[in-house]
Amino acid sequence: MRVLRNITNGRIISIFIVFLCFIVPYIAAYQQYCKCECNSNSIITAIEKCGLCTKDFCLEQDSKICASKDDGGKVSVIGDYEDDERSEVENNIIISCFQTESTKDAFIIYLFLAIIVGLLGYSLYKTYLFRQL
Repeated sequence: MRVLRNITNGRIISIFIVFLCFIVPYIAAYQQYCKCECNSNSIITAIEKCGLCTKDFCLEQDSKICASKDDGGKVSVIGDYEDDERSEVENNIIISCFQTESTKDAFIIYLFLAIIVGLLGYSLYKTYLFRQL
């Protein structure tokens, strides 16, 4: 009986380790976004790293993000400005980097699920042992 318990405990630990190996990549995979705002315009773009979220990146995504109408009704975009005016318009761009989920949140959820599955498995195991006796 003691040998049976040692074998099943080893199997339970092995199953738990395999379960963790499959879960860890999902926990570590989260998406980051770059939000670019200028005047009343804004765009949100998926990015790989927060270091990529710059004013130049925002302008590459949409050069008309800081578009404004002058008195004659003509729409002015970044390329229409002189260098001094261009830097002033670029200073109006507000950038922020964010992610929709965190590693900590995902870890807590998956840990909770692993504990529930482990407790269910343990109760089934105990039920099976009592039937064998």
